[in-house]
Amino acid sequence: MDKIVYTFLTILFATLCFSQGTPDIKSDKIDKISQTINIDGYLDELCWNLRNEKFITKQENIDDKSPKFTFLQDNLNIYFGAEYIFEKEISATDISDREIYLQIAIFPTDSTLGPYSFVIEPFDTSGNTNGNISEYCHLSSDISKQIEFSSKIIDNKWTFEFSQPKKEIVTENFRTILFRLKFKNGFLDKNNKSYYPNRRELIKVDI
Repeated sequence: MDKIVYTFLTILFATLCFSQGTPDIKSDKIDKISQTINIDGYLDELCWNLRNEKFITKQENIDDKSPKFTFLQDNLNIYFGAEYIFEKEISATDISDREIYLQIAIFPTDSTLGPYSFVIEPFDTSGNTNGNISEYCHLSSDISKQIEFSSKIIDNKWTFEFSQPKKEIVTENFRTILFRLKFKNGFLDKNNKSYYPNRRELIKVDI
C-alpha cells in the first residue's frame, strides 16, 4: 500500500512541476566508472561520452539543437553531465531570466528519500559564466546540500556537471531513479517547447 501511495504522489509531483507528457518508462543501467571525475564544469575526463539517446525512450523531439547528456556512477556518487552548443557566442545581457535552462526532476523509488527538482542556467545571478543551479518546485533541502555543481561557457559551448551521493537517492532495496528533463532555448523557441518531451525515464543504479 505504501508503494502505491508513493507512486501516486510521485506522478502528482511530476505533473505539478512539469507540463504533461507521455508516461513512457525506460529502464537503462548507468555506466560505472573507475576514473575520478573533477566537478569543474569542463567534462574533460575520458569517461564522459555524452549520448542522450541512451536515456531517452523516444527520439522524435531530439535533434542537433538539443543538449547532449549522460549519467555516470562510481562506488559513491551518481554524475550528470551535459553539453550544449549555441549558434553564436552569448552573454548574460543577451538573455532574460529562465530563457535558457535545463530543468531536471529526480524521483528516488525509496519513499523515505523524496523527490526533488531544480533548474540549471548558463549564467549566475551576477552574469558570470559560472552557471546557476536553483530549486524548482519542492526540493528536499537535505538532498540539495549534497549536490556538487559546476558550469562553464567557452566560446559558444556550454558544459555543466553535478554529482550526487548515491546514499541520498538509492538504497539496497530501491536501486532505480525516475527522472524527467526539460530544456528551453529562448533564442530558438518562443513557445516554451521542450526538446525533451517531459517523459518519465527510469534508470538503474549499482549499490
